[in-house]
Amino acid sequence: MDDCALKKACGAGLSSLLSMNPFLSELDLSGNHLGGPGIEQLCEGLKHPGCRLQKLEMDGCHLTASCCEPLSAVLQMNPSLSDLDLRVNNLGDSGLRHLCAGLKHPASRIQKLKIKCCSFTESSCADLASFLCTSPFLTELNLGGNEIGDSGLLLLCEGLKHPDCRLQGLWVRHCLLTSSSCADLSSVLSTNQSLTELVLSNNELGNAGLKHLCEGLKHPGCKIQKLWIGYCSLTSSCCTDLASVLSANQCLRDLDISFNELADSGIIQLCAGLKDPRCGVRTLDLTECSLTGLCFGELASALQTNTSLEELRFCQNDLKDTYVKQLLEGVTSKDCKTRVLWIDSCTLTELCCGHLGGALNTTSLSLTELYLGSNVLGDLGAKQLCEGLKQPDCKIQTLWMGTCSLTWSCCADLSTMISTSPALTELDLTGNELGDHGVRLLCDGLKHPGCKLRKLGIASCSLTAACCSDLASVLTVNRSLTELNLSWNDLGDCGVRQLCTGLKHPGCRIQTLLVASCSLTGSSCSELASVLSTSQFLTEIQLYHNSLGDSGMIQLCEGLRHPKCKMQTLRLSRCSFTAACCGSLAMALSANSSLTVLDLGENELGCQGLILLSEALKHPGCRVRTLGLTDSFRTDSGSEEVPSALTTSQSSS
Repeated sequence: MDDCALKKACGAGLSSLLSMNPFLSELDLSGNHLGGPGIEQLCEGLKHPGCRLQKLEMDGCHLTASCCEPLSAVLQMNPSLSDLDLRVNNLGDSGLRHLCAGLKHPASRIQKLKIKCCSFTESSCADLASFLCTSPFLTELNLGGNEIGDSGLLLLCEGLKHPDCRLQGLWVRHCLLTSSSCADLSSVLSTNQSLTELVLSNNELGNAGLKHLCEGLKHPGCKIQKLWIGYCSLTSSCCTDLASVLSANQCLRDLDISFNELADSGIIQLCAGLKDPRCGVRTLDLTECSLTGLCFGELASALQTNTSLEELRFCQNDLKDTYVKQLLEGVTSKDCKTRVLWIDSCTLTELCCGHLGGALNTTSLSLTELYLGSNVLGDLGAKQLCEGLKQPDCKIQTLWMGTCSLTWSCCADLSTMISTSPALTELDLTGNELGDHGVRLLCDGLKHPGCKLRKLGIASCSLTAACCSDLASVLTVNRSLTELNLSWNDLGDCGVRQLCTGLKHPGCRIQTLLVASCSLTGSSCSELASVLSTSQFLTEIQLYHNSLGDSGMIQLCEGLRHPKCKMQTLRLSRCSFTAACCGSLAMALSANSSLTVLDLGENELGCQGLILLSEALKHPGCRVRTLGLTDSFRTDSGSEEVPSALTTSQSSS
């Protein structure tokens, strides 16, 4: 069959699925090239009265303007569809014009519309503005990556200022905006009573533009809660204006000013606003703002009086170890309410770990989450941190130390800490050279009755099958561990088979298992299927990027069909599946009443596989609500056969 007929057949299979499945609410088709004929068939299903789809993702599906007319018709007839993602498609201005005709229809119920990088310009903004004025449902609009420029934004602002506009979130990243747009936006902020999220990142606003914007942000009528202005060519000169916003705007909760050259001097100015009792900001992102830590003295002073700031991010700044102590003086003060601290990728070394470890045992500390990834802390630094984490007053629940130059040498200390920490429930050690010996040492702590850990991340830690029997023994005795991430380790089939002995044990409480890219093949799937049929707790497995093949899927399906299987989420993208396994999968889906999320992305299922699956997904016993088929039915193979019942005359294609 030719390419056009294959696309039409895939669309027909999807159409049939959508019209018959009462449970399917999310469908991800990103990366598939359906083309015009396939889209037309798909839209027939979307328009069917039986379609209950709420979210449709078609990111990067090679859609063009010609696809927008049938999609527009869908919007006028489908009352369920509320979230439409059309990012990275060459729709153009003419396509968006067709789309807006459907969006403005009284029957349209679209609440979230993502049309990022869709090749439209300022010419489309009048249609979008008209849509904003008329839609009582639209709450989120993502226009990022389109060259609308200042003139296009001016047109949008007319719609945003309309009293009937109900938009809550506007994303205009990478839209070629300059300072000229900011006066118009400022006017919107002072009049629009619904807009609470504004993302302006990656635009050349500059200090002059921000000054205009701040006038709107300070207006008593402004309701903005989330403001992202990263990569906007700002410098320390704008921070006095930002400080005045923090003092005046009591709605603002989330401020992202990352990737701007604010420097320490700028943050010192910003602290004047943070100290104001009217400041309500809860999250402040200062990632890559050219900081050294020289501002930490003033920031510590602000934290001693600020009772609203809950999350601070300093990622990717060249901080000096010596200044961290000053920051901790603020974080540990009795009035500071900061619970989450990000200082990853900040060139920190073991020299700051003594101060950090000491601070963790401070009674007044509110901190519960600490992110230290991608710093050269080393084994000595980890040992110093462990001393603080073991103390009875430590409140840390989440600790991330991924890629911190740790080896097996610190694992005995980590093991002791795990067994004695009064609060730690999540530990991520991803990207450290722990090796099998290091994990064996960790297992001693994990088996201790005092261990409270619920999530453990040891992905990409140079592990092999040699550590899997130790991990399996942990699973048989540990009653707290519910999530284990072993991805990107060379466990192989032998390792996973050993792991399965622990997963099948009645005492195992694992709910989520991540073994992506672990050098697995179909040989391990029989044991995994046995786990699916016996575990009373396992509800999610991520197996993506393993060469399981069709034989592996067929074996997995034996477990999925078992009446005791409790699996809810199964992620199997890039597992070398073809249409040959879809018959077995179809039977499993018809029999399994627990599975609600199925990701089969980047497998060459083809239209034949899709048709087999669609029949199962229409079965009354199937409960799949979220289906991922990213780049899964390719149409570049002219030899694939499609049942004649699902094809139509090729002459018109």
